[in-house]
Amino acid sequence: MSKSVLLVDYNPNLLLLLADFLKSFGLKVYTAESIEKGWQVYTEAQPDLIVSDIALKSKDCGYRFLKQVRDRDLQQPFIFLSALNNSINRNIAMRLGANAYIDKPFEPDELYRKIKSILSF
Repeated sequence: MSKSVLLVDYNPNLLLLLADFLKSFGLKVYTAESIEKGWQVYTEAQPDLIVSDIALKSKDCGYRFLKQVRDRDLQQPFIFLSALNNSINRNIAMRLGANAYIDKPFEPDELYRKIKSILSF
């Protein structure tokens, strides 16, 4: 049974590239360009893991998305990808319950290794 990942980012090109990359490893990939669409896909598809940017409509929108997810499921694996590269944002993300925080720019292999580690496959 293949694992599924929800990618949430405002950049459609990044979503397309990451989706194709992760699909090449046999992952089922859902994408969303907003928190609202991400929430809809999350509740309908129930992915094994969520990967989200922090800065979507505003620089903290991803934090609100993580809080929403945590209110529903404390165990849902969640990774932030963000260009907000500083220790304050990393600390907030981890305090809110993110499993990992990867700085943009990043290597897709780094993301795949983190997904594989969190989902234990």
